[in-house]
Amino acid sequence: MTAKATAKTTGEIFEFDVSTPAKAREAWELASDYIKAYEAIKDQIKPIISDIIDDKGIYDFGDAIFRVVSVQRMNYDKSLLRQVLDADTYDLFLKPDKPRIDNYLKENLADLGSNSSLLRKGMIPEGRPYQQFRLEKVK
Repeated sequence: MTAKATAKTTGEIFEFDVSTPAKAREAWELASDYIKAYEAIKDQIKPIISDIIDDKGIYDFGDAIFRVVSVQRMNYDKSLLRQVLDADTYDLFLKPDKPRIDNYLKENLADLGSNSSLLRKGMIPEGRPYQQFRLEKVK
């Protein structure tokens, strides 16, 4: 059994033998190394792109362009939402910030006592479950 992919721009074919668990592991590690190396190259190219783009964030090749886009994520102001929406509607849009709550529970464990366990046991699933595939080293 093989895993195979072709680089669109060069036509280079990457083919890995994955017929055994050991070969699958080797292919996984090699592919991960390639990804990291290519991402490192892209990171080194970004400053060069920044130097060649125009004031609109574009460098035109004729058949393709580099475009640099600044992204600023936005969110609604909680105090304004409270003013505009009734309490029940406002509550529909509240989403607990799990990492911040986890940190708060950890830092205030002594004050919260058994309520910390109650909160953790009462956690509910969010979103759809998915799988992550990882190769982990065993010590």
